[in-house]
Amino acid sequence: MTKDPAPATSAAQIAASSRRRWPLKWQLTALTAGLIVIAVAIIGGVSVGIQQRSLLDRLDGQVRVALDASARSLNDAQPEPPENQGPTLGPGPQPGSISLVIVNDVPLLAQLTEHDGTDRALSDDEIAALTASAGTADQPEDVDLGAAGEYRVAADSVEVMGKPATVISAHSLDEVTQTVRDAIITFVIVAVIAVIIALLVAIALISLGLRPLRRVAGVAAKVTHTPLTSGVVVIPQRVTAADSDGHTEVGQVGGALNTLLEHVEESLRIREQSEQRLRQFIADASHELRTPLTTIRGYADLVARADADLPQEISHSVQRIRSESVRMTALVDDLLLLARLDSGVPLRTESIQLAGLVVEACADARITATDHTWILELSDDAADLEVTGDPDRIRQVLVNLLANAGTHTPVGTTISTRLFTSADGRHAVLRVADDGPGISHELLPHIFDRFSRGDSARSRADGGTGLGTAIVEAIVRAHGGQVSVASDGGGTQFTVTLPINRTE
Repeated sequence: MTKDPAPATSAAQIAASSRRRWPLKWQLTALTAGLIVIAVAIIGGVSVGIQQRSLLDRLDGQVRVALDASARSLNDAQPEPPENQGPTLGPGPQPGSISLVIVNDVPLLAQLTEHDGTDRALSDDEIAALTASAGTADQPEDVDLGAAGEYRVAADSVEVMGKPATVISAHSLDEVTQTVRDAIITFVIVAVIAVIIALLVAIALISLGLRPLRRVAGVAAKVTHTPLTSGVVVIPQRVTAADSDGHTEVGQVGGALNTLLEHVEESLRIREQSEQRLRQFIADASHELRTPLTTIRGYADLVARADADLPQEISHSVQRIRSESVRMTALVDDLLLLARLDSGVPLRTESIQLAGLVVEACADARITATDHTWILELSDDAADLEVTGDPDRIRQVLVNLLANAGTHTPVGTTISTRLFTSADGRHAVLRVADDGPGISHELLPHIFDRFSRGDSARSRADGGTGLGTAIVEAIVRAHGGQVSVASDGGGTQFTVTLPINRTE
């Protein structure tokens, strides 16, 4: 059975994702820190290792000298040494050394010289450990004698008075161990200080190196706050020549950003010119169409007066001509209004009492859609709500919203209109809501698009040009307000907010 590697892969992906969320400065700092630590660790390990090897080589030399001296002393020893006196091994014992002579498995000399110069006899366990693990003169070995510490031990075989003997010499490793330990501590302290200094210098250099990139990012951030949706768009922000030098990576990014901004500005300029020509065409066409449409309606009305003298088919055709000319006139008027609003034609500005307009619009709606239930709610301060703008256009907003609710909902639908002050006290809020079938999720994001029509679930009539909500949005925006829509499939709610006149 093989193990599932998914958890490890997931952990790696999480770690990679976490690193990607770090700013580039800290990614570079972390990478630099890691490389510095690795380099310092390698240098320290090699240095301490070389020092330890040098100390061990020197200690091994001392062990070999002592072993050679002991072997020569045994070879030159008297045939009959004095009673109860072991052989004399070369020069006097050194502090932290061991001398051991074994003849016929009997230790004749087993002496350990402490670091303070005092001598003591080796225990049986210590003798056994030395004889079992001693190295050779060419390759001494480390032997742990417990409380006595660790020793570097070498052994040699000789003959004493014709008998085989083993000579063992050893030197304590305490000095080597202490020296290496002190070197490690010193190196760690120096390394930590060096790493901290190196990191501070690296952070400063990285910050200095990333300044051009931050300036480029600052230019890009400023561009994001430039309104690019409509109007004549000019992007004055550019990366400086110093930060767009193509010889550096950051300069290449800066140069590419400048080129991109130039292309965007040119594209926006062309788009604005195209839209301006289209708006002008719509305005001109709408204006020119009004005269022939008025003429058609006039002739249709003239023919309709002689309705009694006309055959039924011709009378019906005249009525259809008249109704379609009325509908087309409304469409042309809507297009002309949108074209004027898009081109920024100033509207009339006067103080408007919203409550009066709302009451009148609701009263008219009740007359035109008697098969609906109409509810009007005015807040206590509604009579004091005043806005500045064109009263005809504000009235058109109210008429369009109420007509939209009455037209696109079935008979018996309750439509409520509320006028109140926003929570911050700076805006008048007009809310038109119905409990009809609502707007489909597909249409809702495009409800304010031009020629957007309600689906069959909401519509019970074929009238309308699909420009009503677009006109509402354009008029409200021209008055500095906002309009939004919400629908959950069980009702629709349009909310208009307009800045009210502040009286200090």
